[in-house]
Amino acid sequence: MSLTGCFSSSKYSEFQQTFNFSSLDDYAIREVEISGFHLKDSENETLKSLSADALAVEMDARNFVSVPEADADFYWVLHWHKSSTFNPGMLDSIDGLRAELNDRDNPSQHFATRWMLTLEAYLPEQEQPFWVKELPNIFDAIDFTEWRIVASVERGVKNFPERVEKDPSLPNIE
Repeated sequence: MSLTGCFSSSKYSEFQQTFNFSSLDDYAIREVEISGFHLKDSENETLKSLSADALAVEMDARNFVSVPEADADFYWVLHWHKSSTFNPGMLDSIDGLRAELNDRDNPSQHFATRWMLTLEAYLPEQEQPFWVKELPNIFDAIDFTEWRIVASVERGVKNFPERVEKDPSLPNIE
């Protein structure tokens, strides 16, 4: 059985190109990048460690094996960005629609500092990611918690497929 990733050009899309997904078994986390303003060292370390741990849990649950980057079939780069934004989308927040609706009339929520997360998966031989998930305005900076970081990464890889189990008795099409 073979699973092929599909191309999508949407801003918040996931698969970016068509390729043979069944060839992927091992992954690595190359980097957790953090940018924006008013960054605290404690926030940086918390984001890096919790993001990497949460992604590893999600990939392990999908039966991918963590290996050193040199041996990986694909690798991840996570980008956290902290900036001021105006009126986030109703479904952007990790806290859910109800929380967003409750805050809609609060003037301080219209313009606020928020965290954004972009997850990218790359094949080692390519410079462009094969899979991207953008999560704009995932949570307000003032609401920085471990739960929100982990939940954001989980949402980011929610639609990433499970590793394809290869049946050795079937012929290889490559």
